[in-house]
Amino acid sequence: MAEFAQPSSWDVVGYAVESSPNLNEAMRRIVRSVRVLHEEAEMTFEVKGKVARLTHAVPSFSISPYRAACDWVVAGICLLIRRITGVDFVPLKVGFQHSLPEDISTYHRLFRAPVEFDQPVNEIAFDSTFLSSPLLKSYPGLGRVLDRYIEELLAKLPHSESFIDSVRREISIELRGGNLGVEAIAKRLGFVPRTLQRKLKETGTSYQELLDEMRQSLSIHYLQEQHITVSEVAFLLGFSEASAFSRAFKRWTGTTPGEFRRTLKLTNDMR
Repeated sequence: MAEFAQPSSWDVVGYAVESSPNLNEAMRRIVRSVRVLHEEAEMTFEVKGKVARLTHAVPSFSISPYRAACDWVVAGICLLIRRITGVDFVPLKVGFQHSLPEDISTYHRLFRAPVEFDQPVNEIAFDSTFLSSPLLKSYPGLGRVLDRYIEELLAKLPHSESFIDSVRREISIELRGGNLGVEAIAKRLGFVPRTLQRKLKETGTSYQELLDEMRQSLSIHYLQEQHITVSEVAFLLGFSEASAFSRAFKRWTGTTPGEFRRTLKLTNDMR
């Protein structure tokens, strides 16, 4: 899909990006406008020295179609850069939230760069010298008109994520070996732990319940990927050891990770 897409496939955002004077402004327009395309998507763009980095994250990335969405966005941005600049753009690296697919030949053919999986966010990192590249169809006047239209569209969208979604987002960032203690999450959100717990209680949940909910959903997804060991799944979910994950998984599902995989394999073999 990304290979067939044109800037116009991104609707008004694509036209605004294409009208930018250079790649730097084009990337910043994408970040400013992304919620027009996907209300839940989170994008950042930063430049540190010689490296520019655009990230994309789906907070509820345990939903089943997230792999296709991740692939579409990262590949789409890489190819968009090539099309609007006319430069044979090759990133320094790309990363994906989803797990390693069985066949990654298409990733290497398209990006021609190192590709990493099971990352906290989807990202495309590239040489910051590309940012000065002029665009083939730069039309700053049209870009300003489209910016005003995009601002009108953004104003009609919900202004902020829910409190629970913000907690889920911080938990997803700290998974894969991060600090999942309530103190760390509360600090990231600007609360003391007691306030965070009180606000969650007012919404009918707790920090531990949210953490367990996300871990349970992700554990089922990861265990369906046969190439990921149980120990690796435990690490990806922030458990200190595989035995702790196995106990938690049995509490959630009534079965062990190994039994779950055997049942899944038997079901697949019977199809």
